[in-house]
Amino acid sequence: MSQWSALLYYVRLFVWPDGLSADHDFPYTTSLLAVRAWLPLLVLVAWVAAALRVAERYPQVTFATAWFLVTLAPESSFAPLAEVVNDHRPYIASSLGLSVLLAWLLDRATALLGGRRRAAFAAAALLLCAAALPVNRYRTWQWADALRIWDDTVQKSPNNARAWVNAGQEHMARGDLVTARRYYERAREIAPAYLYLYINLSVLEAWEGHLEEALAAANEAVRLRPDYPRSYVYLGRVLAKLGRTDEARAAYGRAVYLAPRDGEAQAELARLADGADPDQALMNAGVHSLRTLNDPEEAAGLFRKVLEHNPTHYGATFQLAAALDAAGRPSEARPVWEKVLALAEGYQDAETVAAARARLARTDVVSEEATMKIGLAALYERHDPAAAAAAFRKVLERNPTHYGATFQLASALDAAGKGSEARPVWEKVLAMAERYDDRATAATARARLEKRS
Repeated sequence: MSQWSALLYYVRLFVWPDGLSADHDFPYTTSLLAVRAWLPLLVLVAWVAAALRVAERYPQVTFATAWFLVTLAPESSFAPLAEVVNDHRPYIASSLGLSVLLAWLLDRATALLGGRRRAAFAAAALLLCAAALPVNRYRTWQWADALRIWDDTVQKSPNNARAWVNAGQEHMARGDLVTARRYYERAREIAPAYLYLYINLSVLEAWEGHLEEALAAANEAVRLRPDYPRSYVYLGRVLAKLGRTDEARAAYGRAVYLAPRDGEAQAELARLADGADPDQALMNAGVHSLRTLNDPEEAAGLFRKVLEHNPTHYGATFQLAAALDAAGRPSEARPVWEKVLALAEGYQDAETVAAARARLARTDVVSEEATMKIGLAALYERHDPAAAAAAFRKVLERNPTHYGATFQLASALDAAGKGSEARPVWEKVLAMAERYDDRATAATARARLEKRS
């Protein structure tokens, strides 16, 4: 029943696409007596009846109607859906459905002009295309940045808790913890039993050093979904930080029981296990630091400890090479990759041989993207703003107008307590945000500049 009104909503978005959203707040219909049920059904029945009636005279109308309804049927009929509507669903349906109907309507309208019919049709089509261009460009600009698209979503779907949590995640990832908390609290008002809200609140509280609050949020996530393994992973993280090792071990053990392939839970459980092989524990911790915590420096140190005990440890050699590359130290990584290649050839490991040769064929230059990742990991995961600022400055040395690096450098300098150095960078952020019409970032920059350095 919900899909009857959803089908007409797709038609409305095709005609006037102002309501496009990454996550619609579209209500379910649970009763046939509701107006949202029977009225759309009547409209759809009338539409189909009209299309069948003109089948011989205007077969394109019948075809377009059938195309629209049939191509949407697999998702918009009997299958249960997490969301009633989604922007991507009507793409195929509109291509030879609503688009053909629109062309037919234009053709019928311009037929009234007689000899000027073709010129009028072409002019109308060009006018519609011209009107669609700025809309398409604006929507593409929104989708180019996760923060912009989720902030747009909460504006259009203010009662969608999932959208508020996703937007909060993006603000938290950019270091705007105040806005992230405000978004999470709004999500809690809407959906106080939403699992992912409490997982993200646990991360936020831990970042801010509020470990007891982080523990409470993680426990609430477990209470809401005791069958969800990742809840126990986040609970284990907080317990480990609190020094409650036995409880952390139990939490990770439960996560592994529920999801035997969860690599992070396995690594943490091995790291905390009593009597574990020292080298294996170091390897697990190193892989966790590299792949999960995005801390290649710590990972490299752990892999070096393994190699101190066992200089020919195959896995530690490979992971050390990868960690040095991830840390932006390709020249140090090169001799390790050469050692990896020699070991791989000795073990006849063709896949690793190919990977090592491909790496050695590249020049030892750290890309902008890799340097940005290093800076982001330092700022938001290791809470080392000085190292983060150094990484973002390296990006700006290569590309002085790099938008993300400029914003993150300003955030890192503030986090390092260097407000006076951050102010001119925030001024640059504001100028760039205004140029790109990035209202959310412009508002953040203005709010920061209103404060004293």
